[in-house]
Amino acid sequence: MKSASTTKLSRVSDEIMRSIESGLLHEGQFIGFTPLPEAPARALGLQAGQPGFMMELRAYTLRDRPISYQRVYSGPFSERLV
Repeated sequence: MKSASTTKLSRVSDEIMRSIESGLLHEGQFIGFTPLPEAPARALGLQAGQPGFMMELRAYTLRDRPISYQRVYSGPFSERLV
């Protein structure tokens, strides 16, 4: 018997596969600086609320349905983004 979390993960996986098979229409990206939330700040060894880099990555299917969303945080850095 599958657990509830395994069943939910299976449904999410099935939905992602259907979306991938239907094709990708477009991707979106947002880059900015924002006060760091508690969890990312702690993982980066910084204080919550300190300014940090944030990038959001989004992907949509041919039917313009969201398929993927990721948010990435970073602390201060001096290198160029390439």
